[in-house]
Amino acid sequence: MVGSQSRPACPQRPALHRRAGATPGKRLEAVRPRQLAFLRALAQRTGTTFSYPRTRAQASRQIAALLARPISAQLELDLDAVAVHGGELPERVS
Repeated sequence: MVGSQSRPACPQRPALHRRAGATPGKRLEAVRPRQLAFLRALAQRTGTTFSYPRTRAQASRQIAALLARPISAQLELDLDAVAVHGGELPERVS
């Protein structure tokens, strides 16, 4: 019988539940607005950029990576200038 034969799995396209980090029955949760806001603040603080995460887990990993980075020297200079000039950031001369 032709219809009773099972089809072999396609090696080029892995099953969705077999992708790294995914488990069967668990839906991927969207990034929280608070996570994105925190990522933006950390990126500014460290003088880096980040790619927008698609899941909460990706956002958490990026937050951990940015927390491990040191504060940028430019941010420290800006904070010092604000303190010296009474709460206002002086204009930069380029």
